[in-house]
Amino acid sequence: MKTLVIHDIPTDQLEKLKSVAQANHRSVETQVRLIIEDAVAKNDHSLTSAELFAKCHALLGDRGLEANEELVPPREKDNMRPVNFD
Repeated sequence: MKTLVIHDIPTDQLEKLKSVAQANHRSVETQVRLIIEDAVAKNDHSLTSAELFAKCHALLGDRGLEANEELVPPREKDNMRPVNFD
């Protein structure tokens, strides 16, 4: 799987994206993946890479995450427990 880095997303757009992700109980990364999947599915996979990038850029703007920002929120260690497959 490839990595996509988006720089210079306006602060207000990033905050809205974080709010949407939180409301959906998702990380920002997962929310962005779903937005991209939805955009591709709606266009019946007819987008070129350049068109997909342009749509992502239009949606998210030009600002990326700051060095100290995380795509995936930290897990609460108090709620972690071993998986039981029985």
